[in-house]
Amino acid sequence: MKIIKRLTTILIIISMIIEGSSVAFAYNSAPQVIRDVKVYIDGVQFQTNEDFYNFNGTTLVPMRAFFEKLGAKVSWDTETQTVVADANGRIIELAINSKTAKINGEDKVLVVEPKLINDTTYVPLRFIAESLMYEVDWDSTNKIISIIDTKTIKEQKQLKVYESSSFFKKDYIKMEIINNEMISIKGRTDLEKTNWLFKIDSIDTKSSIIKEYKEIKSNNMYEDTFTLKDKLKEGEYKISIYFKDNYDSMFWGYYWDIPLKYEDGEIFFPISPVYENNYLEFMKNSVIEPENYLNITIKNESERKQIEDLANEITKGAKSDYDKLLEINDWVAQNIYYDWDGYITGTYGRTDAYGTLEARKSVCQGYAELTNALLRAVGIPSRLVSGHALGVSALGEYWNDVNHTKANHAWNEAFVDGRWVILDTTWNSGNKYENGTFKKGTMSYRYFDPSLEAFSYTHKIIDIDKE
Repeated sequence: MKIIKRLTTILIIISMIIEGSSVAFAYNSAPQVIRDVKVYIDGVQFQTNEDFYNFNGTTLVPMRAFFEKLGAKVSWDTETQTVVADANGRIIELAINSKTAKINGEDKVLVVEPKLINDTTYVPLRFIAESLMYEVDWDSTNKIISIIDTKTIKEQKQLKVYESSSFFKKDYIKMEIINNEMISIKGRTDLEKTNWLFKIDSIDTKSSIIKEYKEIKSNNMYEDTFTLKDKLKEGEYKISIYFKDNYDSMFWGYYWDIPLKYEDGEIFFPISPVYENNYLEFMKNSVIEPENYLNITIKNESERKQIEDLANEITKGAKSDYDKLLEINDWVAQNIYYDWDGYITGTYGRTDAYGTLEARKSVCQGYAELTNALLRAVGIPSRLVSGHALGVSALGEYWNDVNHTKANHAWNEAFVDGRWVILDTTWNSGNKYENGTFKKGTMSYRYFDPSLEAFSYTHKIIDIDKE
């Protein structure tokens, strides 16, 4: 019995040695060529004639091409086999087969040392990118490495120009601070308006600093310049622009609560505290192949066909994908009603695409699902975005915690003209189902193709669908 136990023990030890050796051998194996991973830098694919390599779980990239793509100047010392990269005064020093690197003279330990492969120097991607203040994201589903410049974003604290959209010209506004003394307003409204009201309110004193009524031009354009000098004191303000309908005596807001700040003698639009988050989320997901977002996930053939027929009917006169996107946004915003009764009671029913269409009412998830299905039905890649809507929620709670991680809202991103376009059909719709009645509201374009800077004042991106 003792002999058997001893033999068993010996066999176990031998087995452990063999397994340990195999693991150690695998860990110290030669670098392997990566065939199916794509690398993007600020949304543009990093392409080179050299291969990428994986070594012990670390991605290695060709040194010179990678450094230069990140804007660094590179020098190579053949004798010491040392590379020095200078990125605007940030100095990185690396040596072949050495796990000690230097950043501005400070020693840093590498997980994997630089290697000479086929006469080309390879360096660890993540270490280099993060050393140059880039964010690195790994999308395991799509096998994409996204490298995103964060230094510029972190340093950007203010804007001299507020632009609701750089592309959409149907309804937009552009405000510019001039010489730290004036603010110029240029914009257009698609709706029938006769007058507009420009107002700046002090957040501290809750009083109006500027309140002026103006006429809208015949071509629906509006513009003017307002003097800020000597009217503002150090502090925080908010800008609101209201319009008066031809058929209504009341002014209603179209752009409102846009932050303005006066600090250290500077007048500017402060960057939203969630802008950095939104920029990173938007950029790392912008490189996913649009073709991943064309599948209509409606199993019932009859329901699917109704969605497809409706989408084709809505867009039959559209001349471009952008026009199709606009038509679908308009149809959903005008024909679906926010289920206020259901939201308050928690009994809002189905939020899938067909359920929303059939009931003609839903909450934000229903709006987004229907928008998603209609867009995909006409060949426009579309995806759902979940996030946190900042500001006053439907129940009157003030969401002032910009670090919220729990989603309370849903919207869409659609791919047209080679870019991803944001649209929130829920917030573009003014319709409401309340007290058992469908109440028609005024549609807005504030959340159709907005600039990310403007969108970040009210929305925080938490998650974006991968398919």
